[in-house]
Amino acid sequence: MPPIRGAIQCAAVVDDAVFPSMTYERWRKAFEPKALGSNNLHEQLPHDMDFLIFLSSSSGIIGNRGQANYSAGNCFQDALARHRTELGMHSVSIDFGLVLGAGMVAENEVLLDTMKSSGFIGIRIQDALSILDRAMARPGMEPNMHVPAQIVTAVGTGGLTIQNQPSDPFWTRTALFRYLNQVDAPPHGLHSKTHQAASQDLQSAICMAATIEEASQAVCKALIATVARRKGMVPGDFDQHQSLGSYGIDSLDSIFLLGWISRETGVTLQTVEGVAIAELSQTIARRVLQAVEEDRQ
Repeated sequence: MPPIRGAIQCAAVVDDAVFPSMTYERWRKAFEPKALGSNNLHEQLPHDMDFLIFLSSSSGIIGNRGQANYSAGNCFQDALARHRTELGMHSVSIDFGLVLGAGMVAENEVLLDTMKSSGFIGIRIQDALSILDRAMARPGMEPNMHVPAQIVTAVGTGGLTIQNQPSDPFWTRTALFRYLNQVDAPPHGLHSKTHQAASQDLQSAICMAATIEEASQAVCKALIATVARRKGMVPGDFDQHQSLGSYGIDSLDSIFLLGWISRETGVTLQTVEGVAIAELSQTIARRVLQAVEEDRQ
């Protein structure tokens, strides 16, 4: 056989769990194919190959909820590609996000809907292949064309986040994306006071309601709309007299909803499970009005 001239590391295993309940075995299941597998290739393959490409994920940059194990493995690939580059070996880690029509999201519609609701921007399979083709080209093959050791895709600008209105673009609130949030966005970026004032203020809607029933309905409407976006459903699919568990809400969804309720209303709850949506909405509305009344005193 002729010598190996290049390799692409595609191994990936996803085993999501919130970190407090993630066992060591579940950590290893997603981390080791990325980290140990990539390091084995680094050590065993010829060092004079034309390329070694890691198909990584933007989850390592964004920090997907419930994917600490998978995200850490992707970060290892990013670091290894940089290390190899410093040693003079051509290596690129491509942090793919949503690749529409291919990969894990093509096989798992729930994962696709969850990623879209969090603000991930999809790219076409042909664009992903073009990036891969460019990454395999050795440095200097084309003048004025520099390929870095790490390429991040499918992380939207502030303008795209506003346009797509994801239910919880949690990653945009970190300092890492401070400048990206300003691209294509209103003055001062995605989280500017102007943009925030233009968005729906649920807490104000509750306070302006004439009755507790009206306030509860405002919460119920916003809650259902948020869950619907996250689960790839429409508000009409929901019955407010049913619990959220009836619509496939899992532990990761629950954490997301608890955070959303806290941000939008200032109410801290321990759980959203086991009660009807209408009852949950009334509890939130009462807690908001109670806090307002206490502040007035």
